[in-house]
Amino acid sequence: MEILQKNRKGNSVFLCCLIAYTVIYVGRVNLSVASPLMIKEGTADVARIGILGSIFSIAYAAGRLLSGRVCDRTAPKLVITAGICTAGLANLLMGTAPAYLLMALLWGVNALGQSVLWGSVLNSMGAVYEGSELKKRTALMTTSIPVGNIAGYLLSSYLCAGPGWRTAFYVPGVLCILSGIAARVILKDVELKAPAASETAGFGSIRKEIPKQDVYGKLIPAFLHGLIKDNSSFWLPTILAMQYMVKSEVTGLLVVIVPCIGFVGRLAYPAALKAADDDEEKVSLWCFIVTGICSALLITGVGSPVLVSVLIGVIYAATSMINTTFLSVYPIRFADRGCTATISGIMDFLTYLGASAGSAVFGIMASRLGYGSLYVSWTVIAAMAVILLLTGRKKCASAGK
Repeated sequence: MEILQKNRKGNSVFLCCLIAYTVIYVGRVNLSVASPLMIKEGTADVARIGILGSIFSIAYAAGRLLSGRVCDRTAPKLVITAGICTAGLANLLMGTAPAYLLMALLWGVNALGQSVLWGSVLNSMGAVYEGSELKKRTALMTTSIPVGNIAGYLLSSYLCAGPGWRTAFYVPGVLCILSGIAARVILKDVELKAPAASETAGFGSIRKEIPKQDVYGKLIPAFLHGLIKDNSSFWLPTILAMQYMVKSEVTGLLVVIVPCIGFVGRLAYPAALKAADDDEEKVSLWCFIVTGICSALLITGVGSPVLVSVLIGVIYAATSMINTTFLSVYPIRFADRGCTATISGIMDFLTYLGASAGSAVFGIMASRLGYGSLYVSWTVIAAMAVILLLTGRKKCASAGK
């Protein structure tokens, strides 16, 4: 009976976190879908849309880095509820914002609210699962990202084609707030694991732990994959609308291809890891190579918007698999040390630092040099990452590691 109750509790916590993290993506990708209409209406131009994406990434990165210790010491029910409700309120106000500067402020607040969730989601998993089941559930939790993208693109496309782009912020805002209330109730009994006294993780102990666990070897690749991952999906609706003149209702259907392929990538991660003999760095190497090949194909001038969507979808899937290694599989190793959210925050900070840099730069490049310049950049970035990973592996092998 006790085991059955424990399983039920674990399942309810897992489902609650899965839904919560799915919903926040609905309140994140809506800007991408609404942006072509915002540009046509004159609310913002291409460069300013890029700046909004950059603001989100900067605020999210800062939030992930600074909130890690708080998430490791505060009950998940409080952190998740506060974060998702803040994001929901920011989305609601975004739909009523009369000026671009206010939109920029609100989109940054949305990012800060969303930034505290993942660390507490991982801590919730660590509180109710152990061992191989914990790794399995953590990997499954990442499927909320492509599912949230799919739901967000479909819902936002429907709302933009009907009532208008502002409702693409109202509805996700309401969904976020409702999800936050549900999390407060369902997660009320989830308690953080208390680390042993010798493993209590202040920043000093974490600095000692990081080199030992070889996190530094992952820092630059985390930044580089961040330059591509979310920016590839973020710019697709604008590329389809502006370069291929695809109508908004058709754009929504094509854009959904990206998270669908991304979902397959997330599900394929365990099999890829097994094929790589549990070497997650090798999986990342493979995925960077795939990213470079697809980006190079886009440079050749693909004439079909469907094929463009498929290629960007494969890029998104490959970088999502890299993302799973850096932000989920690796940090969960620190569950017993009480610093899962902190390690995850460090990796996520670098990822979104890359995303913020890419969003602003790519927006300027697209407006001045055309969208082909984005594909060239992604190819070069992927090649850089491959060279770095191969060099690092060669140094490790020569050092006998």
